[in-house]
This record gives sequence, C-alpha cells and structure tokens, in this order.
Amino acid sequence: MSTVSPFGLDQGPVMITKATPSNCRFRVLVIGGGIAGSTCALRLAHHGIHVELVERLAFPRSKACGCCLGAAGLRLLDRLSLADAVRDLGTPTNRWVASLGTRRVEIPIPAGLAISREALDPLLLNAAQNAGAIVMTETSGTVRQVESDGVDVELRGRASVSQRRFDIVVVAAGLSAGGLSKVLPWSEQPHGPFGVSCTIEDPTLQPNTIYMACDDDGYVGMVRLADGRVDVAAALRSGSQANLLGNPLIRMQQILSRSCFDLPTWKDPSVVSTTPPLRRTRQFGNGPVLAIGDAAVYVEPFTGEGMTWALAGGIAAADLISVSGDSALIGQAWQRQLTNQLRTKLRLCRTVTTACRSQAVRRTFGELLTHFPSLAQPLVNRLS
Repeated sequence: MSTVSPFGLDQGPVMITKATPSNCRFRVLVIGGGIAGSTCALRLAHHGIHVELVERLAFPRSKACGCCLGAAGLRLLDRLSLADAVRDLGTPTNRWVASLGTRRVEIPIPAGLAISREALDPLLLNAAQNAGAIVMTETSGTVRQVESDGVDVELRGRASVSQRRFDIVVVAAGLSAGGLSKVLPWSEQPHGPFGVSCTIEDPTLQPNTIYMACDDDGYVGMVRLADGRVDVAAALRSGSQANLLGNPLIRMQQILSRSCFDLPTWKDPSVVSTTPPLRRTRQFGNGPVLAIGDAAVYVEPFTGEGMTWALAGGIAAADLISVSGDSALIGQAWQRQLTNQLRTKLRLCRTVTTACRSQAVRRTFGELLTHFPSLAQPLVNRLS
C-alpha cells in the first residue's frame, strides 16, 4: 500500500512513499490541467491506474497567480523526481519583505522558488503524459450525471463532442470550476476579495525576495521571475464601494504608493488577469466525484503554500483512489480526509489575511517585528 501525508506541512517533513502499482481497475478522468490536476494524473499514472486528463485551454497559458512555491512544495516535487527540472525554470526565494503600517519588515524564509505558471504547468502536464496519462488540451469536461457505479461526462473539443463514462471523476478546474452545484454544493459561497495579477519590467526589484504590501484595500505581492520579469499579484476588496477606487491596476499601484517600498516603474505591464471572489468552500466529494485544489477550497496564500497545497492535494487524492475498493465511497472518504487535514491550516490563513487588513494590527505588528523579526519565524515556517 502507498501512503502519503502531504498535508501535514506544519507538523514536520513532508513524507511521501514511492507510488506502487495498484490493483484497482478504475478509469479516472481529471478535469483541469493546472498544478493539482496534473499532479493527480501523474500520481495515478505512477500507480498504474488508467487516467485521462482534459484541459480547456492550450498550454502554455498565463494565470493569475503569485508564482511562489514554498519549501514544502519543493520537497513534494523532490519525491516526484521533478524538483531539479522545476528549479531549472525558476529562481530561488529566501527572503520575505513586508510593508506593515509605516514599517518595513524583513524576515528570512525557508528556501523556495519563484516560477511562472507558464513554465510550471506545462512541465507537470508533460510529466503526467510521459508517465502514461492520456492528455487532451483545448477540451472541456462537464459532469452530466452521477451514479454510484460511474459518472457520465461530456467532452467538448475544438471539433468534436463526445459522451464518456468514467468510474471516478476528479475536478481540478480551479476557480472556474462551475456547474457542480448539484453534485458538490457550496458550503461557503464565493465571496470576499478577488485576485489580480500581471507582470511588469522593473530592474530595481531585488531577486530572491518576496515583497508584500498590506493595506486597507488588500495586499500586493511582487517577486522577480527567472526571465527578469516581475510577477505582481494582489487580493483586493470587492464590492461597489471598493470599485470606486479605480481599476485593479490602479488600485495595486495605489497600495504600493502608500507602502514603504519604492514604487516600481510599471514598464510594459502585461494584460491584467483577474479572478472571481476568492473565498469559497464546496463539498469536497460525493460518490465517485472529487474536487481538489482551488476547485474545492481557496484561501489567500502568502509565501508559496497555495501551489504546495495544490501539489499535496493532487497526490493525496490519487493515493486515496489507488487503495479504494469501491468508487461509490471514494467521495465520502475524500470529504473526511480533506476536512480533517485542512481545518487548522484554513483557520490560520484566514486569521492572518483578516489581520493584514486591519490598520491597527498592521501598525502593531509592524512596530513589533521591526525590533523582533524572529517572532514571525514560526508563522512563516508554517506557511512556507
């Protein structure tokens, strides 16, 4: 039996055993070729399980993301024999610099990586395909009917539409995973801040550093990528009053102008990508259908744990499938497992994000961490 405990990131080293051939004969479909979906397909293929993956877009593609992978994520990739290939496409990060109130706070962080999604996602997708997964890009998958013994799915490509039946379907379509409300209803409807990201050219920003400016309107993070571009990502307040502050690009610039950082030059900004409201939680599993990654739950990340959770979730779902004897019960098992494993982590991240939007809390912690930066180390280590 192959076991995995990738979600215990705050309890010690990430431990993943080598995938072993599974006796199950399930036919599995993964919908979504992002980090969670590709990792799940890769791990299923390592187990010898028949897996197909559909991704509605052509790769490479840009994606609203902070582009930071934490130390725990690199350990997961090490276990998948992919860390060296990923490191070749990224640039190391080892420092977190924050603007809190009127203070600039600098804290060392466990060694991570800044890597664009245009580079990381195709690498993972190709790895899944090379391991034996059947990959179809520019193809969408829509769950049409769920029964205890299988799932009917409509696959729609550029020139064809087909109806297929699978034993298990893993939904990994990110924040855009719609049409699942009857199968996997929301326990927390999408609400709260929305995500924004773009890349800019700015030679002044230091490499190996994750910058974060926290403000009443949200927060903005910046990191230099391997090709010299700067990835800028933010979570901004939503609502009619917040919209009066300007378009997302202007609001990111305003937050940075009020920070302790030198304002970037914003030379040649890329197209600005936005997301729906970020905070959401849905039922994680039901019968032979599972949701993983952002399709299941989202909490705003800080230092790379978002992509790490996607990797860990893909691995954990695949390992659960590999030892399951009944596809009709896999969803309930996943619901229990993910609920137990993420409860503390979700509470911690939401507490931190809420605190960052309080002027009084930012001022207090800014003053405190300026003089005693080591006080933040345990929290940063847990989030990394």
